[in-house]
Amino acid sequence: MTELTEFMDIYMVDPHRTFGGLIFESDFNTEYRGRTEKQSPAAKRIVAARRFDNQCRQNADARDRRLVMKEAVL
Repeated sequence: MTELTEFMDIYMVDPHRTFGGLIFESDFNTEYRGRTEKQSPAAKRIVAARRFDNQCRQNADARDRRLVMKEAVL
């Protein structure tokens, strides 16, 4: 007997949509400073990751607006 079974995949969207950035072991070493800078390398990476997140959010918002406009035209 041949039986056809259909499966429905449930797609769950992960609500975490931000880039956490890269974490290095040296970020936890507070005793060593490789270079004398005003900002720590870890802080620079955090700021860069936040800028990346903001750019991604702007791109997603623009994409959503385009989809809404496209649906309104149809």
